[in-house]
Amino acid sequence: MNWFSRRILALLAGLVLITASAALVPYGRGFLTLPERMVKDTAGLAERLVSGPYKTVRSWWLGLFELRDTFEENRKLKMALDSLIRIKAEYDLLQQENEKLRGLLDFQSKAHDYTLYSAEVIGRDVNTWDEVLVLNRGEKDGLMPGMAVITDKGLIGIIDAVSTFTSNVRLLGNLSTRQHIAVMTTSRERSFGVIENYDSENGLLIMGKMPLDTEVHLGETVVTSGLGGLLPPGLPVGTVEKVRPGRDMLTRNAWIRPFDPAKDVSAVFVVKRNDGYTGEGVGP
Repeated sequence: MNWFSRRILALLAGLVLITASAALVPYGRGFLTLPERMVKDTAGLAERLVSGPYKTVRSWWLGLFELRDTFEENRKLKMALDSLIRIKAEYDLLQQENEKLRGLLDFQSKAHDYTLYSAEVIGRDVNTWDEVLVLNRGEKDGLMPGMAVITDKGLIGIIDAVSTFTSNVRLLGNLSTRQHIAVMTTSRERSFGVIENYDSENGLLIMGKMPLDTEVHLGETVVTSGLGGLLPPGLPVGTVEKVRPGRDMLTRNAWIRPFDPAKDVSAVFVVKRNDGYTGEGVGP
């Protein structure tokens, strides 16, 4: 290699060295060298390529956990709501029962011409819901057929049959032909009659055997007259809603709305007369 060639190679080597040195030396305050910029740009690109999918996967995973927590929270809230509904229903039933018992106690405190035996309804068949009740008291408690059965609102039926420990009550809407109830109105000019039929379509008792000229007014209160059977006088029955002549055109009939239709009865009183009357028979 001649002298000229060595001079050229040395010059090129110097240029390469100067260029490399310039690349490695900062351009000034706040500027990076070319290798630093290359490394930083490569790292930033790699971070963007990795962080995008990572953030997506992380968000999806966290969403699954939140969804699971939401379902669990909804399940617990539903259980709590169901429990509150059940407690509210039980509370309402207890409150209704309490009001009924208070009414019975108040009615018992006002009784004077008869003795009241408290009893619970222990049986009521769906097929005979409006016909018969079964009570938890019977012959051993002094009950006998023909005795009146009342609530705090009024008369609902008559003892139809007794065993040693239980009694069957025939409700007013299902009385037999031998169980007519002698009643009267409470107006100044009392009208006497007999509950002898039932209007099942309208839920009304039919009071008959009244003379055609009998004055009976709408809204009048009807009570037992005590003139027949074991029923004492003064037991509330209902109010007059309609008055019509009888089919024979010799008597007058009155339709009575019962004070208690006995649709929801759990506790009652059985009535015993205190005047010693134990005879049978009905009539005004």
